[in-house]
Amino acid sequence: MVARLYPGTRIYSLGYSVYEVCLAQPYNPLSYYNAVLKHRVSLTPAKAIHAPCPEAEGPRIEAVVSARYTAANNTIVLVLEPILVEEGSGWYTYARSLGCSIELLIAFTRLRHWARYRIEKVSCDTIRWLVYTVLSSYSCVLHSTWNPEIHRAAATTARAALNYAYLTGCVAPSDIEEAYHS
Repeated sequence: MVARLYPGTRIYSLGYSVYEVCLAQPYNPLSYYNAVLKHRVSLTPAKAIHAPCPEAEGPRIEAVVSARYTAANNTIVLVLEPILVEEGSGWYTYARSLGCSIELLIAFTRLRHWARYRIEKVSCDTIRWLVYTVLSSYSCVLHSTWNPEIHRAAATTARAALNYAYLTGCVAPSDIEEAYHS
């Protein structure tokens, strides 16, 4: 199993010093929004390693780093050896709002990265594609759940993502209005 740490992310600097990791997969989209937007992750003690684990109701993997290397674009790749795997608590059925939220957050983090670090060459076609992803993912969230908290989190994320898209210089507010209404 491998984990990739990308330059510009908050955990990138840990890539060369960490020896244990705990990965969790929450079932609730709000856990992801809180982690990305508010930088809030509640932690709980691990059972088999020293590093704490994100508190989540879903599956959890506690692992040691068996190898690490730098890949293309200075990505740090951690090779992980699982020590303990837990399935999580309760039953879970797939919720479309979770998948749509993940897509929205991925587009948001990419736009944020390229807006902050303009030294990287990224095509305006890529930025426009990410804007399309933001708009379609936001629409998907609105149509896949009635939860007002998830709607608010998605709206905040979409608004921030579009603001980052404007900062890249590849799109203008009028472009997005046209795209949204076509």
